[in-house]
Amino acid sequence: MYITIEKNPLNHEQYNSVSDCVYYNTLGLIPDWLSNDNYSELTATKALSEQYVFGINEIKESIVTEDGIMKYPGDPDLYPIAKITRKEEVVYQYWYGIIAIIDKDGNSFVTRMD
Repeated sequence: MYITIEKNPLNHEQYNSVSDCVYYNTLGLIPDWLSNDNYSELTATKALSEQYVFGINEIKESIVTEDGIMKYPGDPDLYPIAKITRKEEVVYQYWYGIIAIIDKDGNSFVTRMD
């Protein structure tokens, strides 16, 4: 399955000096799992859930803005390290193993996969 990866999609100054090595280590296996042809018919949420042996649980109080900034009550905003596009879905990756999946209808599912 074909995916595209955009590093630092908001051009946030926090990530300007991050090396490619750190980016790829931070992204981990998630791009591989999202591009796995064996799971291409599944949604991104389901594909990740099927391949991540620890399961994924939704972080319910989180909000993802239209441009991918993740907000959680009492925490500073998280800016995406990467934006992965898969079919009609977008997956944002953040520090701390947090990811946000935006489905084709604009609904978000935020979880931690570390």
